[in-house]
Amino acid sequence: MRIAVFSLRFDDDGVGFDDSELQEFCASHRVLDASHQVVQRVDALWLIVIVSWREPPTETPPLSRQRGHRVAHLASATAPTEALDPAVAARYDALRTWRNQHARQSGKPPYLIFNNRQATQIAQNPPTTLAALASIEGIGPSRVEAWGAQVVELLAELSGVQPEFEPSDE
Repeated sequence: MRIAVFSLRFDDDGVGFDDSELQEFCASHRVLDASHQVVQRVDALWLIVIVSWREPPTETPPLSRQRGHRVAHLASATAPTEALDPAVAARYDALRTWRNQHARQSGKPPYLIFNNRQATQIAQNPPTTLAALASIEGIGPSRVEAWGAQVVELLAELSGVQPEFEPSDE
């Protein structure tokens, strides 16, 4: 996180504060928070604005709309498939597609099935048992019970390996 401080002088002609530099900055940076303070100096009235921000991403991250909020997925939270081995990237994409379809069908947000970090871990080390799937951080018994067999079957299908349990009838 970085900080930028803007000192905006009040225009004596009654126009107000010239905030064009601040507006330009906010339009080109990922602003996290801003606070302000009005200060009276001998020469003029000043508006001091403190902006906390992050470097803008090099490419536009995917956005989702949840309950009216724009949520930017940070690069650390998602796994760009370009950085993954082609076989891992194919599993990752298949897992996300499967997850998103099931989320739509159940009316739940996709992250309640598993998040992108968990999808990356599953794709990198595909579990062949429900116990192996349950060993992934954040994948608890209820997720394994609800979706575990389907996930293990999907991974087995993608790799041509037989899962180590009786496949479900789904």
